[in-house]
Amino acid sequence: MEIDKLIKTLLIIENVTCRRWSVVKDIVKVIPESEILKKEWYDTYKNKYQESFPLDLSKIDTWSTFDDQRYINLFFSIKDNKLLCIAKIYNSHDHNQKFTAEILLPLDFMHKIEEFIMGKFNKLAEYAYDEYLKTQKQNWLCNYKNKLIEEYDEKEKE
Repeated sequence: MEIDKLIKTLLIIENVTCRRWSVVKDIVKVIPESEILKKEWYDTYKNKYQESFPLDLSKIDTWSTFDDQRYINLFFSIKDNKLLCIAKIYNSHDHNQKFTAEILLPLDFMHKIEEFIMGKFNKLAEYAYDEYLKTQKQNWLCNYKNKLIEEYDEKEKE
């Protein structure tokens, strides 16, 4: 799909979430072309001594977790016509946050998350269709009951 259509779609659904390690690896590849708005270790000691504990988002080791899917939360949205990724990475099963980062990614990165965008968009459309069908059914049932009552009234008049 074209980037402008993906942008419009993401604006309609507002945001999309991803937990895939493969997407993390794709983010790491485009870090040099990205704008890092914010990054911080959850550990206050590491934050205080960043010269000793640099939070280098261009290194895949920085992103590593105990379990590559359960402890990765990537939230994507459009901000000022740019693709914003808010990354929250956790250390392990105790859900201690490792770090948080806000990154403006190149717009063509949207192709890497297209399946998530379209998946959420499709769910939105399916929900709307289900609501439409529910309304149609309720209208039909109401009309049918009214018709039965009218037919009964007609028979009584005879």
